[in-house]
Amino acid sequence: MRANGNREMSDEPRRQPPAERDAPARGLTVGGSYSPREGYRYADIAASLVEGPAADLRKLLRLLKKRKWLICGIAVVVGLAGLMRALMQEPLYASTVRLQLNRGISTFGKNGGFQLLEIDESWFDTEVELLKSRDLAERVAAMTQTRGGGGVTSGGPRRAVRTAEPSEQELSTETILAHVAVAALKPTHLVDITVTDRDPARAQGIARAYGEASLAVNRDKRLEANADAKTLLEDQIKQLKHRLEDADKAVLAFAEKERIVSTNDKVSVAESNLSAASAALSGLIAERIRNGELWRQVEDESKDLPQILANKAVEELRSQRRQILAEYREKSETFRSDYPTMIQLRGKLQEIDRQLAAEVKTVRASLKAAYEASLHQEGEMRQRVDKLRGEMLELQRHGIQYNILKHDADATRSLYDSLLEQYKQLDIGGGGASRVLVVGKARLPRAPIRPDPLKWFLIGLSLGLGVGVALAWALDHADDRVHLPPDAEQASGLPLLGVIPRPSRKHSFETEAENPASAVSDAFRAVCLLLRFSTQHGVPKTLMVTSANPAEGKSSASLGIAREFAAMGLKALVIDADLRKPSLHVKTGLGNSVGLTTYLSRNCGVNDAIQPSGRDNLFVMTSGPTAPNPVELLSGPRFASLLTGSGEVFDLVVVDAPPVMGPAETLLLSNTVAATVLIVAAGETRIDQAHNAVRLLQQARATTLGVVLTKFDASAGYGYGYGYGYGYGYGREDREEAGADAPEELASPARPSSDAPPLMG
Repeated sequence: MRANGNREMSDEPRRQPPAERDAPARGLTVGGSYSPREGYRYADIAASLVEGPAADLRKLLRLLKKRKWLICGIAVVVGLAGLMRALMQEPLYASTVRLQLNRGISTFGKNGGFQLLEIDESWFDTEVELLKSRDLAERVAAMTQTRGGGGVTSGGPRRAVRTAEPSEQELSTETILAHVAVAALKPTHLVDITVTDRDPARAQGIARAYGEASLAVNRDKRLEANADAKTLLEDQIKQLKHRLEDADKAVLAFAEKERIVSTNDKVSVAESNLSAASAALSGLIAERIRNGELWRQVEDESKDLPQILANKAVEELRSQRRQILAEYREKSETFRSDYPTMIQLRGKLQEIDRQLAAEVKTVRASLKAAYEASLHQEGEMRQRVDKLRGEMLELQRHGIQYNILKHDADATRSLYDSLLEQYKQLDIGGGGASRVLVVGKARLPRAPIRPDPLKWFLIGLSLGLGVGVALAWALDHADDRVHLPPDAEQASGLPLLGVIPRPSRKHSFETEAENPASAVSDAFRAVCLLLRFSTQHGVPKTLMVTSANPAEGKSSASLGIAREFAAMGLKALVIDADLRKPSLHVKTGLGNSVGLTTYLSRNCGVNDAIQPSGRDNLFVMTSGPTAPNPVELLSGPRFASLLTGSGEVFDLVVVDAPPVMGPAETLLLSNTVAATVLIVAAGETRIDQAHNAVRLLQQARATTLGVVLTKFDASAGYGYGYGYGYGYGYGREDREEAGADAPEELASPARPSSDAPPLMG
């Protein structure tokens, strides 16, 4: 039917133009290709979706938002479990004594003051390990058990803490070692000794005993070390005294025998002569190597070496040869080779080549002579160096024994003087300064250090968050359903034509679709806009809407697409071809006594089967009564004739087809219409089902334009909004306000008037 008149549609089948059925989509494919025989190929679409660290971060944020209640629940439960564990533990108190470990032993020096004798760098670690030793723990246990005591009170005015008189069992060495921790405060020389116990007074008493025991042990070591050092020094001083006397006698006897006074001056002159000769020999060797390298370079008869090219005579001859050769080549284009001028030029070239060879030979001879001269000079200088070295060795041979004896005597004397000085210092300084000082006394603890409820709660909370995120990740990866627009594209290999949101709980889908200011209407308008540019000829004349499984929103999508095109001014017809489970008559509120099945069964005409929808430019052909043979009806010639005739009367024919994974008639319909749109339901359609549906449509040679994602819930934590950026509420307030103030005929769908013209004349 056209605007300028009505015309009866023919029942005879008509062949659809190839331009309508096989027209490729423009501007919609992503990494796809089209062929009239095989349709669209989208095997590489997943590779074209660029992903990186930013995309991974967005996926993680969407996962956290989607599973936030699961993650938070697990974190809170594990955190409370940690808190309960902390509250069930028995409180422990800690008292700490701080020690300072000096690096060396302070003694009196030569200048009358104290000096520090340095020791090995590992002294600090050694001292710390000694504080952890069992011997010190036994001394502490003995001191604590034998110490009498009254009450010990806390330092604060609020309360007093009783003194616990520990028993021998409680203060055993094993018990002390189990409750004592020694911590070195590097890079300082401070050490903290911390004692933990259920009784704060007992913890303070043991910590104080540790400080006193450390001082006592250090004092005993200093006195013992001082006595041992004095005994050792006395023995060494006696031995060195006899060695020094023998060394002095040996030096004097050797000097008298060899008539040696001093060899330093003679040795210095000989060393200077040998050094100068060695330096000259090094220069001659370098010159011989350089001349030898130049000679080896010219041995290969090459004329292009720098030494030859730098020769002025060679450079002049080469210049003359280039000029004569250029003249020869220029005249060879005019004269023959036996022409006198050409013979003369060749003679000149031969003469120049002979002169060049002679000059090259001269250069080679000069380089060879220079190499032989430098080789001769090197040999003479080597002989002089060998002679000087022999004189030097002869001179040193006389003084070497003298120097050995003299050095031995001087070393023995120096060591003897040093030992005498150390012995005097030990007598003056006694045991030296203490290497252990108590810089922080043990105090009575007022509050327990364990358990820490907040710490255990935070640990449990962190552990719970990790377990919750891991569980959420596992659940997300185990879910093979389509949730997001990229999932729909990757699962189907088709471009995304649009995203239809799930309506709010306050309104039904049909109510939202009827409201032009709703997000559902906006989504259908976006789908229609892309469909207008999907083929070379604009909107396909016949469009089939199908899905992989039932109840994925294909009927609502068919009606929504047709409704929006009708609102744009196109005359649209919706045909309910899902003869097994029809639903268009329910969604539109039309009768279903006459429809597609009655027309295909030749029980009525096409005008009787088409009903006005109540909206301008929108007409509906319901399924009609249930038929026992849907495949035979849809594969017959009358259905093809219906599509052909409808294409001449209507601007758009939308066919609501059965699911692809169900009846076989869907594949027949896909090969009859000009184009196909696949519906995928968010959170319902599995990825393999969408992939198999596209594969079956491709095997049926269907022209699939793209995929539409329905039932998408943007508030479910996926992080996507309608149109990939604007969100469902963009501009809705203004449009709803405008719709509220608009006249009744604009705010509500149009109703058919009693005097509406008939569909067919």
